[in-house]
Amino acid sequence: MVNSNIDFLIFVEHTARELDIASLIKYCIEQKGSTAEVISLPYCNKNLIKKNYYNVLVVPYCYELGIYQSILALFSNIKVINLAYEQIFQNINENLKAPKDEYSKKYVMYHSWSSNYFDYLIKYGVDPANIAINGNLSYALYKYPYRNYFTSREALANKYNLNPLKKWLFIPENYGAAFYSESIINEKVEKGIDPIDVIKYREFAIKSLKEVINWCVKVLQEQDIEIIFRPRPATPYEKMWRFFTDVLPDIPHGIKIIKSHTVREWILASDLIFSSYSTTLIEAAIAEKPIGMLEPVSFPDYLDSSWYNMVPKIVNYENFAKTIISPSHCSYQSLKRWAETEMMSSGDPIQGIVNLMLSVKENGIAIPEIYTKKYERFAFSNLLYRAFDCCNSLKKMVFVQKSIIIEDYDSDLFTSEDVASRVTRWEKVLNENKLS
Repeated sequence: MVNSNIDFLIFVEHTARELDIASLIKYCIEQKGSTAEVISLPYCNKNLIKKNYYNVLVVPYCYELGIYQSILALFSNIKVINLAYEQIFQNINENLKAPKDEYSKKYVMYHSWSSNYFDYLIKYGVDPANIAINGNLSYALYKYPYRNYFTSREALANKYNLNPLKKWLFIPENYGAAFYSESIINEKVEKGIDPIDVIKYREFAIKSLKEVINWCVKVLQEQDIEIIFRPRPATPYEKMWRFFTDVLPDIPHGIKIIKSHTVREWILASDLIFSSYSTTLIEAAIAEKPIGMLEPVSFPDYLDSSWYNMVPKIVNYENFAKTIISPSHCSYQSLKRWAETEMMSSGDPIQGIVNLMLSVKENGIAIPEIYTKKYERFAFSNLLYRAFDCCNSLKKMVFVQKSIIIEDYDSDLFTSEDVASRVTRWEKVLNENKLS
């Protein structure tokens, strides 16, 4: 029977990035006597959204009212917490990720990893009272006891036909621009990015990705290793597979393109981690894994970010092959020290977010009715189509086994049973370590 008064509605956009965290938060919140529901944002089910059903809406991002306008129409006295899963920006996307409207600047509580993001939000007009510095939730999962939750190297090896005795190179790619369509380019231009930069960005990503693939093929002829190549959350597996097969007549056995399981599991299980400018390198540093930043093509200025100079660069094949043979265990130290100082200095972020949520539930500012009532005229069925424009990812739908699978969210459909199983796993891990 449906409970008509659940305290927190936690939206998940990408399951690999967020579902384990959301399930952990749900478990911890419920240990404090509150209630929480975890549902998919792109696959949001109208039957789970009821007026006055939830007290606090917890979202993965919020730059403007956007896709939430239809959801807000179903609530009154609702409060919003933005977990803000993206807080480290390149020059090209800093403005794109900034709060845009009065709603996001005045009536949303922001979960901040660091003082840098706090300052960034202030710069773009967010009320300082609406920002809580707490640390990075994802980074916390690399620490004990949370890391005990994840699938072991042996289990991953069995599932994906990997040899656990070989060296594993994990490459979480970050070449999303290689897959930009003309409509995506037009949308980014409309949002204020220089059109020349966007086109050059796509060209840079395509050329870089092709070169990295060629490096992988060549190194397999010289070294007996396993290469796990992971598409980014918003890149469908099929698109990446087609890109590989356009470059290679046959994909070597030693390369596995795997999108399932989380980045955290693969980082913890692997021997070394290479990527372009993905923040997964920061996660790998916290996990104390040897790291390298792939730069077969020089990064344009608009892709720059302050933390890049803390990662050893891999600029040619010789450097790539040599680093695999003799990875440096000092390679992660500077980045680890910076990340932990900047984004993990406020105690346990998991317990911190639970406390923040409970505080907002009791004392947070509700969204004014001018917002919740303004959009009642929008049918809920318009939610996905509005998401098409805001996320630039829901352009195409296909039907598989009577379920709607949305392009660019191909791995992000989950059920309440999936959440329940994760909550049970968290309960076991935390009880075993007496941290509940």
